[in-house]
Amino acid sequence: MGVGIAVPGSMQLISTNFIDVGDRLRSTMEPHEKHYGLIAWCRDICEFILAGDFNFKPSEIPYRGMTEKGYLNNVQLPNSNQYKVSYQPNGKQILKSAYYEKNGTEPKYTNFAATSQNPNFCATLDYIFFAGNLCVNDVLNLPDNSTSESYPDETHPSDHLMIAASFRLL
Repeated sequence: MGVGIAVPGSMQLISTNFIDVGDRLRSTMEPHEKHYGLIAWCRDICEFILAGDFNFKPSEIPYRGMTEKGYLNNVQLPNSNQYKVSYQPNGKQILKSAYYEKNGTEPKYTNFAATSQNPNFCATLDYIFFAGNLCVNDVLNLPDNSTSESYPDETHPSDHLMIAASFRLL
C-alpha cells in the first residue's frame, strides 16, 4: 500500500497498517504497540490518515471503539498477560472512515476469500481512517457483489479489494 502527500508548512502523519490476528509473537506485537502510541500522540496535534487491513468488521468492538465517541467507556477491554499495551482510548476524538463519510456506509466487502475455516468469507476488513482538518473528496467505487467464487482470481490479484480515497485539507 502506498500513500503520498505534501502540504508545505503543515504537519501530517500518514500510516499503513496490517494486523495479523494469528500473530502472537512478542517481536511482532511490539512494533504495533509503538505504532499505536505514535498515533495516540499525533492525533491531538496534526492531521493523519491510517489505512490498512485491520481484520475487524464494522460491527465489532475495535471498529466501534475507533469511530464512536465514548463507545469504549462502557466496554471492558481484556487485559493481556503477555503484552504491555501502551494505547489508551481517547474519548474526546474519534477517527472517521473515508468510505463511511463519503457514502454513509462502509463497503459491502473488502475481503472475499475461501479458507479452510470459512469457505465463503466475505466482509469489510480494510479501512481508511482519518482525523483532523481533512475532508473526503472521493473514494474508489467498490463492487456490491463478486462475480467469482473467491479472490484472488484472474482479475483480482489479492483476497482484498483495493481501497482508495482522496482528501482535501480544510
